[in-house]
Amino acid sequence: LFRSIKEALVDHKDTFAARGNMPVHNHIFKGFGITMTNGERWKQMRRFSLTTLRNFGMGKGSIEDRIQEEAQFLVAELKKTQGLPFDPTFHLSRAVSNIICSLVFGSRFDYEDRKS
Repeated sequence: LFRSIKEALVDHKDTFAARGNMPVHNHIFKGFGITMTNGERWKQMRRFSLTTLRNFGMGKGSIEDRIQEEAQFLVAELKKTQGLPFDPTFHLSRAVSNIICSLVFGSRFDYEDRKS
């Protein structure tokens, strides 16, 4: 079994590297997108995505610092619920939005800011 898996994944990696064909996905995305593309298009999309994320600070510590900072604000906000049931969607959406704003604009918005 191990030899068969090794042969497929190592010796014939190009043959077995592609993702499966999903007609619904192909119909919706027309062969674009990073999740189900293969070959040269996938390599270009991956290269573009990684370059863009690096330009925003991925892997340099700054993005991680901003995520950790926002996580502290999110935890403080969640503590305000005092253990009562709640829908976290709004809180999580604001946290993600603040991380993006922090990366793009250099500042975050306070959760109580009604102007934003």
